[in-house]
Amino acid sequence: MFSATPVRRSAAQVRGVSPLLLAALSIMGCVERHETIQVQPDGRVDFTLVHRSDSLQDLYEGDAAPSLRGGWIVAEQVEQAPSGEETHAFTAEASVALGKKLPSNLADFADPDADRAMQFPTTLRIEKRGGATWYHFARTYEPRAWEQVEFSRRQMERDLQSVNGKPVGDWTPAERENVVRAYLGHDAFKRLSFARQAYLEVKQDERQDGWLAVQAALDETLRNQDIERLAGLLVSAGEPGGRGEEEQRQEALEAEIDRMEQSCLEAMQNTLRREAAFSGEQAASFLHHYQRARRFHEVTEDLGDDTFQITVEMPGRIVASNAPSTSDRQATWNFRGEDVRDRRLELLVSSVVDQ
Repeated sequence: MFSATPVRRSAAQVRGVSPLLLAALSIMGCVERHETIQVQPDGRVDFTLVHRSDSLQDLYEGDAAPSLRGGWIVAEQVEQAPSGEETHAFTAEASVALGKKLPSNLADFADPDADRAMQFPTTLRIEKRGGATWYHFARTYEPRAWEQVEFSRRQMERDLQSVNGKPVGDWTPAERENVVRAYLGHDAFKRLSFARQAYLEVKQDERQDGWLAVQAALDETLRNQDIERLAGLLVSAGEPGGRGEEEQRQEALEAEIDRMEQSCLEAMQNTLRREAAFSGEQAASFLHHYQRARRFHEVTEDLGDDTFQITVEMPGRIVASNAPSTSDRQATWNFRGEDVRDRRLELLVSSVVDQ
C-alpha cells in the first residue's frame, strides 16, 4: 500500500512534517540537467552532460545515470555558493563516431530497467545536396504514461485540502485518519494500475473473473489496515519526546510499510493462483511485470520537476529548427520532465556546410 521507495527531500522540507505526508504529496528533489551536443563536420557527435541538485542522492536515483560501463566518462564535484549552500553535480562526457548508434537513454547495457528510463532516440543523418553537405539532427523524447494515475493524485490532494498548510501537530485525530485514508486510497489505485498492466502481460487469454478477484483481494487488504494505528504514527518531528522517540516512530512506520507491501504482494499472488489459475511460473512473471510497471511510474514521477536545457551545436549554419532559441550554429531547448508526460517531444535541427 505505502511505497517503500525512499522519498527525496531537503532538510527544510522535512522539518516538522510527517514522512507519510511527504510520501503522499510526492515531494522529491529537482535535478537541473544541462546537455551540450556538438555535431562535428566528420559526423562524430560529442555529448557533455552536467547534472546538478542540492542532494547527491537525487543525481543517481530515479532515472538512469550515466556511467563508465555505459560509455561515459563521469566526474563528480561539489559546488559551494557564497552563502555556503552546497550543490552536488556530475559531468559526463562521451563521443560517438559516424555510423555508430547514438544514445537513446542514459542506462548502461546491463541495466535490466533500461527501458523504464527516459527514452530519447537520437539520430544524425548526413547528405550531399546541391554541392553542399547537409546535417540533420533529431531527438525524440518518448511519451511517458501518466494521466491514468495522476487524476487519482489530484483527488487525494482535494481530500487533503483541510490540512493543507496546517502543522501536523495541530491535526485532530480525525484529520490524521483522513490523511491516511486519502493516501491509502491513492496508493491502492496505483497498485491496481500496475497489477492490471502485469495481468494483461501474462494472461493474454484474460479471464475477467480472475482479474476481478485480484482487485477484490487488494480492496480487502486495504480495508484490513489499522487506520487508527497508522494515524498515530503521523506525528511531526517538532512535537515533544526528543530525537529518540522520533526515531522509534520512524522505525515503526518503516516496519508498517514493509509489512503492508508484503501483504499486498502475497494477496495478489495467492489470488492469481487460486482464482485465475496462474501457474508458479505465471505468478513469478506477473510479479516481474508488476515491479517493472511500478518502476516506470516511479521514474516518471521523479522526472516531473527536473529541468532540461539541451543545446545542439551544428557544423556550418543552421537553416531550419524547431528550437525556440537559435543562433547561427546553436539550437537550444528548455523544458521540464513533466512536459513529456503523455506526449512526444521532438528536437529537430538542420544545418548546411557550403562547399
